[in-house]
Amino acid sequence: MKNNKIIVIVGVFIVLVSISLLYIFNDKSLDEKIFNKNWYKYNYKTGYYDVINISGDNFSYIIPTNNNESDSFDKCTRYNYNSKKKEIKLNCNKSIYVKEINEDYIILNIDKVDNYFYLSNLDSLNHEFSKYFNMSIGEYKKSKNTVLNLIKINTSKINEIYNSDEYSKIIFIGNSCSTVECALSLDIIEKWINFDSNVYYVDSSSLNSKDYKNLNKLGNNFNDVYPIVYVVKNKRVVDKYKIKCNGFNCNMYY
Repeated sequence: MKNNKIIVIVGVFIVLVSISLLYIFNDKSLDEKIFNKNWYKYNYKTGYYDVINISGDNFSYIIPTNNNESDSFDKCTRYNYNSKKKEIKLNCNKSIYVKEINEDYIILNIDKVDNYFYLSNLDSLNHEFSKYFNMSIGEYKKSKNTVLNLIKINTSKINEIYNSDEYSKIIFIGNSCSTVECALSLDIIEKWINFDSNVYYVDSSSLNSKDYKNLNKLGNNFNDVYPIVYVVKNKRVVDKYKIKCNGFNCNMYY
C-alpha cells in the first residue's frame, strides 16, 4: 500500500513538473523584431504622428497634441506580455493586443480598434490616407489636378491682379510642397473657385530670376513645403498664410 501511495505521489509530481515545463517552453516572449524601434501611426485628426516604442521591459506611447494634453497612456512605462492572449499588459491598467508583427509594420489592437504602426512615417501617412479617402495620395491629386489648370497663370498676370480693387487669392504650389496639405489644398481650391472667380494658381517650381523680381511686391517665399496663399487688393498684400489643416480636416479654409 505504501509503495502504491509513493508511486501515485511521484506520478502526480512528474505530471505537474511536466505541465510546468511545457508552459514555460511554450510561453513565448514578445517577438524581438518589435523592440527598440519607433513605430509611427499618422493621426488623421491631429496631423501628428503617434509613436510607440517597446523594449525588453519598457514601454512608451506618445500621442502628441497642440496643447500637450494628457492621455490614458501617459503613465504607461512598463509591461508584462501574455503570449497566450498576445496581450501587452501595461502598468497603467491598459492592455494592447498584438495582431501582427512584420519587418516594416505592426498591427496592434488598442481600445478594440486595429491600428497600423509603421517604421516609416511616410508609409503610415499613405496608409491612413488610403484608408480615409479610399485612394492613394497620388490618385487623389490626379483626380483633382484639373482644378489647378483652370486657374493657372504666369507671373505677367500678377501685376494686373495686384493692382485690382477686388480681393484676389494667389496660391503658390511648387515642387518643394511635400506635406499632405499639397493634396488636400486641391479640394479647398475647388470649393473656392465655385464661389469666387478671383482665385489664381502659380506653379512656383517654374519661377525664374525674372519672375522673382516681378514678385518682389509680394515677398520672397513662394516654394514651400506647404501651399502658400497671398490675398491682394489695391497694390497691397492684405493677408498671407500657409494652408495647414488639422490632419485631414481642412474645414477652417472652407
